Amino acid sequence: MNARFSWLMHTLCAACVLAFAPSSFAANRTVCLQIQVRDERNGCPTPGTTGVKRACDPTGNYSNFVGSTFELWDKDATVGDDDFIGVWVQSINGVGCVTFDWEASRADDGDTTEANPDVYLRLKYEVWGLDPSGPPLRVRDGAGTEITTVVTWRDQGANFNITDCATGGTCSFGDIHIPSHSTTSDMAIRFVMLDSAQRGLELYDPELGTDPIYAWYPTVNNPNGVSCGTGLAWTQNDFCLPNGLGDDGDRTTHEFGHVAQMRMFEQNSLNDVIVGGGWSMATNSFETESAATTEGFAAYVGAVAWYDPQNNSSPSVTPFYGGANIEDVTLAQSTCASNITLPLQAAKAFWDLDDLVNEAGTRAGADNDTSSQQTLWMLQRWDNFVDGTSNRQDRESDNNGVNVRDYLNQATATHSETLLEHNCLVSQDDN
Repeated sequence: MNARFSWLMHTLCAACVLAFAPSSFAANRTVCLQIQVRDERNGCPTPGTTGVKRACDPTGNYSNFVGSTFELWDKDATVGDDDFIGVWVQSINGVGCVTFDWEASRADDGDTTEANPDVYLRLKYEVWGLDPSGPPLRVRDGAGTEITTVVTWRDQGANFNITDCATGGTCSFGDIHIPSHSTTSDMAIRFVMLDSAQRGLELYDPELGTDPIYAWYPTVNNPNGVSCGTGLAWTQNDFCLPNGLGDDGDRTTHEFGHVAQMRMFEQNSLNDVIVGGGWSMATNSFETESAATTEGFAAYVGAVAWYDPQNNSSPSVTPFYGGANIEDVTLAQSTCASNITLPLQAAKAFWDLDDLVNEAGTRAGADNDTSSQQTLWMLQRWDNFVDGTSNRQDRESDNNGVNVRDYLNQATATHSETLLEHNCLVSQDDN
């Protein structure tokens, strides 16, 4: 039968369901459910943090698995006789409900004898943003093999099996669907990594095309033999995290940020010339301007996936990436010109251009942060770069390009005060 790919509404009620089903609802069934992941992540904001979009819970509790892809099946006497009902994406942060036409489903399958389905759920290693025109994000193992197996609750008892889901009412599972209660297994970390990456996907999915993105875990080397290190994005479709780091929330969204920029450039690499092969946000390592900009943008994505830059509450949102506060107005280096090759300062510049809170400069004669854009607009500036290796093109060969000054050229001169003057990036290379 044909899959019904449906999207749950954000409104939390049984009647508020968006389902691409036949116009007649007389025989429809409604099933309500909740999916969560076991959560012991690092590098992400906890519940109650000001300005957090959707928190994680590193104390070992559970978080709703928004964007997860699940299937509903009708359970019969043997697995081979089970009937596929449909596939959906859970877009509600909590309990959500789906509606389907059972009579049409069983007719498609040739089985017209069962009056009501006995429903169970299967969970895929796949997430989506909340726009069905965007790409899915899936998982590969360390050898690059896509994980196409599913987690099934077919034989997990009465709390996960609905018997005779009849029309005219709402059928609910007796328990929350959690794929693993482990915090250390590869399976558990893959699901929590998908949950982190979904937050980045949700930011940009209308702009990222339709080709799937793959998160590799756990990975030592990519297919070209390059070490995954502490995380690596090497094509428009692929990023990896090594053993033990898949549950690092902002590291996952950071690598996703590299993939998003590559997709805007339509290139399978970035001119990211890192001094000594590695960089550090915490120690303010001095890099090339290209590395400061590329890593700074990915660090900004790593934070904006979790924190809302348009939050205007008091106190205002305080976004962190890698333990560093990227809203802190204090310069990373007290001497203005010393900031031009620091990923931290570039990350602050991108956040300042996005965030609603405008702040005064902290040094004598310093310019203010006066601009506030939208997060999607921030990504779209990369799409304005022309293909090529010359100045202000997406593959500029100079180690100091592409830099924040080049990015400004794809925005407007009115953003110079926030991006360059306020963040002491004025003396970046303009050639």
